[in-house]
Amino acid sequence: MWGGRGGRGEQLSWFRHYPARALQRTVDAPTQGMGPEPKRAKFAFFSDYRFVIAAENYRGTRGYISEKIIRPMLAGSVPVYLGEESITDAVPAAAFVDVRRFRTHQQLLAYLRDCPEEEWNAMRQAGRAWLASPSAAAFSGHAFAEKATALLETLLP
Repeated sequence: MWGGRGGRGEQLSWFRHYPARALQRTVDAPTQGMGPEPKRAKFAFFSDYRFVIAAENYRGTRGYISEKIIRPMLAGSVPVYLGEESITDAVPAAAFVDVRRFRTHQQLLAYLRDCPEEEWNAMRQAGRAWLASPSAAAFSGHAFAEKATALLETLLP
């Protein structure tokens, strides 16, 4: 699961000496409003871990922010995010681990492994506070439906 080779051929078996349980959570995640069964399985999986990789399919400055940063927060985990360069314009930096802060994968993984419970919990609470804020409402299904309807109305006679 943690094996493989990186882009420069380096070994990516970073946690050979650190079992996955070292990253497992110590508190329960909320379960209210989790949606259909397939989503429940993903949330249940996410909720077993303190951190969840949240890498977008696109990295750059096009404003592309998907559910990848939001779902870990909903499951009570902290996202480890790489994607939209201006992510902190939409989501507070205190609510996730920004991969760009680390020079190497090894530094990132050492941080995730050694992150104190208090620091992780502060990120988790910042994520929950953001999810409850008007800023997060822009990423809701309701907001998407409103935008899609408005766009369709401009396209249809």
